[in-house]
Amino acid sequence: MSLAQIEDYYTSVWAPQRRARGLDVPPLCEVREEIRRLLKAERLDEEIKKWTEQLRSRVNVDIYAW
Repeated sequence: MSLAQIEDYYTSVWAPQRRARGLDVPPLCEVREEIRRLLKAERLDEEIKKWTEQLRSRVNVDIYAW
């Protein structure tokens, strides 16, 4: 995760969301690690979704009814 990505997320997503909820916006240096964790979690979620879609596209399920 690059510092530029973290800064971009802070200015375009994180800070505006906090302002919209009426919360204070601490300086980037105080929340950098929190944002890094958020971005890593988002990236992991995206990868899991892709893997799941790939697995579903390859799976062959046969349903047998009695």
